[in-house]
Amino acid sequence: MSQFKCCGYYRYKIRKNFLEGLPKVAGEVEESMKERVRACDPVEVAAWVELLMLKKLGPFNYGTKEVKLKYRSICFNVRDSNNPDLRRKILLGEVEPEKLVRMIPKVMARHKLRHEIGQIRERRLAKIRDKDDEEEEEEKSE
Repeated sequence: MSQFKCCGYYRYKIRKNFLEGLPKVAGEVEESMKERVRACDPVEVAAWVELLMLKKLGPFNYGTKEVKLKYRSICFNVRDSNNPDLRRKILLGEVEPEKLVRMIPKVMARHKLRHEIGQIRERRLAKIRDKDDEEEEEEKSE
């Protein structure tokens, strides 16, 4: 990992998290994309993304609770074995680091989880609507 040196323990850990996820892309993509993936250097991408995170969010170790949560969320989603789309998009530059830093966790989440969140939200909204309808009917009957 000598090619992966950077200053600071936390910066090293952030880059290491990216390097746990980004190299997986080569084994996750379709044959038609393999050439594009081979042209990308996961070490370079990890360093670039970490550097931009540092510039946009500030250092992890001096950050607020929200900053630390953002770092952890991004690192978790990149390493998540069920989230190959995000890794691929980061490695291929389809999601630029500036955009990644601004993404909310729901958007970074794997497709299946986003779908489940949407279903939960719909059920909650339906319950709220039903409750509102019941309250309206009670008011009319009084």
